[in-house]
Amino acid sequence: MDDIFNLFYVSYAISIGDFSSLKTVASVHTEDPAYMNSVEALESTDFDKVDIIAVMYDGIDYINGMAMQNPDVPDELTTYVGSLINSFKLLQEKYPYIRIVFLSPYYAEYDGSSSRTTDLGNGTIVNYFQWAYDTCGSCSVSFLDNYYGSVNETNYKKYLSDDIHLNAEGRTKVADHFVYKVLQDNYDEYNAQTLSVAK
Repeated sequence: MDDIFNLFYVSYAISIGDFSSLKTVASVHTEDPAYMNSVEALESTDFDKVDIIAVMYDGIDYINGMAMQNPDVPDELTTYVGSLINSFKLLQEKYPYIRIVFLSPYYAEYDGSSSRTTDLGNGTIVNYFQWAYDTCGSCSVSFLDNYYGSVNETNYKKYLSDDIHLNAEGRTKVADHFVYKVLQDNYDEYNAQTLSVAK
């Protein structure tokens, strides 16, 4: 039942302007007000005035071994790529003027194993990163790198609460990265003219 809070169903609810199914499920979670708070935030949002929708992904699909793609049916909804394609399409058809920004999965560990090298059934987290990158490119969706750009193999202990989920400092790190790159459009580190030569 909680799966209704996945990207596709939330995108569908946004596209039809009906959040009643989400609210029904949220009402069961009296132990965690975040569910209902999220639904109420969606209900109170005037999407005609929204400029950007940010889609944040972590490593849960990787950990659950979600199928990457069906080569015979690329947009199959039960796959990682298919879910992204269908979700982006729903939002773009309803609100073509809203920019969608996909925030990539970041580095994580599962049972002490590196997500960079450990295949849990359908690839490493780098494979999920790459498929998402390619899918965003084909769907005209902006892609923000959190794997190399925010939480990585050298700093994950500082930013993850359990080697998987972001802690408060990690959420701030990812949010700051979003503001710096997307809202401020700051890519100075890629501009050779701004680099200084070490003396």
